[in-house]
Amino acid sequence: MILNKYNYTREKLNNAVYELAVGPGDVRSRLLEAFQKCWFLTEDSFPEELRSDWSWINKEMNKFGPLRDKKGEIRTDAIDNTMARIKNATGVKIAYEIYELRFRMENYINSQNI
Repeated sequence: MILNKYNYTREKLNNAVYELAVGPGDVRSRLLEAFQKCWFLTEDSFPEELRSDWSWINKEMNKFGPLRDKKGEIRTDAIDNTMARIKNATGVKIAYEIYELRFRMENYINSQNI
């Protein structure tokens, strides 16, 4: 049953959207918290038609890569570095895509369980 297969993904996206809606701080800090709820999802966590959406979100959240010290060790991870550098408008765009992905996931599950 499709519901069982994607139930974990649905739960994590719902948690992320909740954090985006009611979490404290600006959009960047809410994105950071929201993405922590679902960062470990992979493209395989989604139906094929939604995988590129997740890939785009993941790429945007890691856009600037990690900051490294002189020894090459990671000082700041890619997500924290990206959230520190993006503009508010970019954060809003990423947040919107997370919301839309959750909506599309719900539609996919509902269409498969009819």
